[in-house]
Amino acid sequence: NGALNNIAASDAVLSALTGIGSGDAIETQIGRLNAFNANSGNIEISNTGDLTIDDFALGNGNGVKNAATSGKVTINNTGSIDIPGTSGDGVYADGDIVLSATGTASDITAGFDNNITAVKSSSGSVKLHADNDIYLGQNGYHSDIYTTSIYTSGSGSITLTAGKNITIE
Repeated sequence: NGALNNIAASDAVLSALTGIGSGDAIETQIGRLNAFNANSGNIEISNTGDLTIDDFALGNGNGVKNAATSGKVTINNTGSIDIPGTSGDGVYADGDIVLSATGTASDITAGFDNNITAVKSSSGSVKLHADNDIYLGQNGYHSDIYTTSIYTSGSGSITLTAGKNITIE
């Protein structure tokens, strides 16, 4: 798929059966993302610019959802990542989830509009990294991050790293 942007648009709605950028991340420059993968493979996206993850078109309850067994979600973003919860929960995967917001003023924010599950893995680990701040829950709303495997098998982990502050409401 090359090093140039594969998709440049204000909104991207991506749906697949066997992965989205699985093994070779799709390079994008988008403002809003709604993605779903059904059967196998991973969702791997490398985006430039501030990114909002929300279920604004697909109606599956998640902004990004990988329903594939052991399917992972990896989103590396040059800019901030926002998961407002306007139309459902944020990111779901059966396997590992990695969200990374790079750049000196790049934050990860979640739960601005509703009480939501911002990030959930059924059998893997969750890693969030922001070069600036991580804000989970805002304006009196909460924003959950969890991995079911911590409770069911003792495996998996949740890792939050930020260049400055981590705030959880």
